[in-house]
Amino acid sequence: MNPTRAEVISVIREFQQRGPKAFELDYGYRQSTKYDLVYQGHRYPPKAIYNVARKRARGENDKTGDDRGLPGGRAVNAPLGRLNFKVVPKEELGFEEPVAAADDVAQRSIARRRGQPKFRSLLLQVYGHACAITGCDMEAILEACHIKPYSDLKDYSISNGLLLRSDIHTLFDLNLIKLHPDDTRICVDQSITDPTYRNLHGKSLRRPRKMDEQPNKEFLMIRWKQPT
Repeated sequence: MNPTRAEVISVIREFQQRGPKAFELDYGYRQSTKYDLVYQGHRYPPKAIYNVARKRARGENDKTGDDRGLPGGRAVNAPLGRLNFKVVPKEELGFEEPVAAADDVAQRSIARRRGQPKFRSLLLQVYGHACAITGCDMEAILEACHIKPYSDLKDYSISNGLLLRSDIHTLFDLNLIKLHPDDTRICVDQSITDPTYRNLHGKSLRRPRKMDEQPNKEFLMIRWKQPT
């Protein structure tokens, strides 16, 4: 059994939180030398990321490292490509390398995931310091989410943003949670059976009072049409 895109992203998130040294040491891998997996503008070691995700998907010990795993190169680059990930040679520039210090990486990852500080600050005000979907008001885990992906449109307008709890943000990015363009009704993908998320289906989004701060319908439609 091979991992899904969501399972690979989950391992990337762990890498971001723990940092390169701690992750590679714990799981038995060395630093990537030839290729990098590129995700959201940052580089990650494809061999380590894919093998950990693959072992978990198969129910195997994910800490066996190179002893029981696919070799680097095409063996992991090809399946990552089939999952719509980009793998590039190390000499190809234009992406940020993970920082070496684990604690620093964790803090940078949190800051990056929360979103551009000013944008997040505005969304916190507009959405009353609570998640637009769940109502969660634990500010430490609330993140600024772009409706139309930042990579497609560098738009920091309030109408292109949502304030979401971190796990909801991930599901939204994976198109497993969507908002209906007509009435911003919450739609949870059928593949999600966990009642924590399933019970959100059909509920209304907590929208800002001002019309010009409410989610842009055109951008919601773009999201709505994207495949899971």
